[in-house]
Amino acid sequence: MKLVQYIKLAEHLVYGAPEWTRAPRLPLVGEEREYVISTVQKAIEDLKTL
Repeated sequence: MKLVQYIKLAEHLVYGAPEWTRAPRLPLVGEEREYVISTVQKAIEDLKTL
């Protein structure tokens, strides 16, 4: 499970926090990264409509 990487990427997208994680965790790449980005962006858009 890459929960830490998901959280770090979400924090980066929401308020610009550093995205990096310490070893042995690796950065998210490819489809997995795109999925997390699209999920966070959709959540942000949904919150704007409340």
